[in-house]
Amino acid sequence: MEAFVPLLVLIPLLPFVAIAEYIRLEEKGQNKKIIIFKVLLNILVVVLLVLLLIYLPAEYDKILNMLIIVVVFLKYRAKVKK
Repeated sequence: MEAFVPLLVLIPLLPFVAIAEYIRLEEKGQNKKIIIFKVLLNILVVVLLVLLLIYLPAEYDKILNMLIIVVVFLKYRAKVKK
């Protein structure tokens, strides 16, 4: 059950991440199709990281749990600052 904790934390944040990414790319004046593709790609990366965590052996669980949360936080923090 511990492996699902990051999933429970990150899934409610995905709509906010998608909206923030959409607004950021729209301000740059990019094409709508490209914006939607990039937003979906970012969401896919987050979901794949969480799924990777779920299917790894239990001894790596706590380390990867912290690592994934930190990586995702830093990735979107860097995007917000730009």
